[in-house]
Amino acid sequence: QATAGGAAASAAVLGSPAALFAPHTRALLAHLLGRSDVWVGEARNAWGEDYEESLVLARDPSAGRKLVELRAQDASVPAQPDETTKARYIAEVGRVLGYPRADVARYIAEEMIPGFASLDDALDRAVALVSRDLGPEHARFV
Repeated sequence: QATAGGAAASAAVLGSPAALFAPHTRALLAHLLGRSDVWVGEARNAWGEDYEESLVLARDPSAGRKLVELRAQDASVPAQPDETTKARYIAEVGRVLGYPRADVARYIAEEMIPGFASLDDALDRAVALVSRDLGPEHARFV
């Protein structure tokens, strides 16, 4: 999953390595996993016997740890109790990954929660949380 913009632009959340079959993906992962300047972690969500896991790669270890703490996934949003919490979660993960504000807003409003009305609140809250947890250089949306 490519990221763009912001200080955390060199972080990615990828589906389980076993599910990434393309030969170039395996070669790229082997290269990245062999580098000392790439932080590696696993974000895992479990529901009884079922689970979902993603590989987290980051240049900045604090951004990588934050993505693992958030249990960020490449294709889903872990269970959230309501639409506002879900939107805030998506905005925070998007901010840590470095996605532009407009892309995060569009993803929330068009793909995840069609018609969601409190986009600015979710996006502003993400900036505040990421600034607090990782520093202001990570918090600015492009």
